[in-house]
Amino acid sequence: MYLSPQAAFVRRHRHVVTLTVLAVTCLTCIALSAIAGWPATLARLRHLSGWFIPLMLVFHVASYLGYMVAHHHVVDRSRNIALGWARGAQVLLIGFGGFLIGGGFGVDRRALVQTGLSHTDASVAAMSLGALELLLLAPAVWICALLLLGTPGVPASFTLPWVIGLPIGAVLIAGAAVRGQRHGSAGANRLVRAASELVLGCRAAGALLRDPRRGPMVAAGLALYWAADIAALWAALRFVSTSLALPRLILAYSGAYILTRRTLPFAGVIVVETLMAVSLVSLGVTLAAAAIAVLVYRLSDFTLTLGGALLASSAVDRIVTFQARSAP
Repeated sequence: MYLSPQAAFVRRHRHVVTLTVLAVTCLTCIALSAIAGWPATLARLRHLSGWFIPLMLVFHVASYLGYMVAHHHVVDRSRNIALGWARGAQVLLIGFGGFLIGGGFGVDRRALVQTGLSHTDASVAAMSLGALELLLLAPAVWICALLLLGTPGVPASFTLPWVIGLPIGAVLIAGAAVRGQRHGSAGANRLVRAASELVLGCRAAGALLRDPRRGPMVAAGLALYWAADIAALWAALRFVSTSLALPRLILAYSGAYILTRRTLPFAGVIVVETLMAVSLVSLGVTLAAAAIAVLVYRLSDFTLTLGGALLASSAVDRIVTFQARSAP
């Protein structure tokens, strides 16, 4: 394996890339504030509730503790090969880093391969964690979208894609899983292998949830992650003296995070800020308030993870996975 020139640059300059991610996050929210208008933004800044900032940090800490529990019982215990809590926490932190091109699941794959798993088994284990994330959040999102369908002030163009798209996606994944079980998952090209690993990951996620020992721990850990992270967004909105009813809050959050930012390149910079602001505005928050809330939400999140990710990646550099391709 060797790194592409772009990925090799990122690997050498991860500290600079991380600072760039932070800067771009700030600039994106400043641009959103400019679109909202500086008078509206300055007026919103006069009505801040500062004590919600430490509360937001507490919620973020709780969310990552929950994810650590789920991660340990999915990845660290895959095929009874344990990374251990300390090594697993390092892998987890690196996966949340803002300098990864391929997202955090690539880090999980690399760590599991080093314990002796095959590349396919390691990919399936990592994919199963992503499938479990969706399995825990998607039903709540669908129910919230259904409750808000036809509500005055909530555009149908925002709720209908969730109401229609989530069941269709579930049926397609279930059908692919059944087909893969009947016909096998062999494939000659990369796309077929990736689709096969995704289906196997979904099947592995279902089997894990049925495990009486690990299933409840995984479900509880991911439920805590989602609930605490959504509560952190609520605290960010309260910081700017704004609030949303729970269904709107969950739907606004999911507009940017149907999967965790651990799955997104460069922590989802620009994309997450923009989508979250648009979602909040679609559900009744002013753009000036949304821009400030998204900024403090993202910065409080980064405060807890980016420094730890850089330290962990320096300590265990050999397990960091960037966008790489096989040598010809």
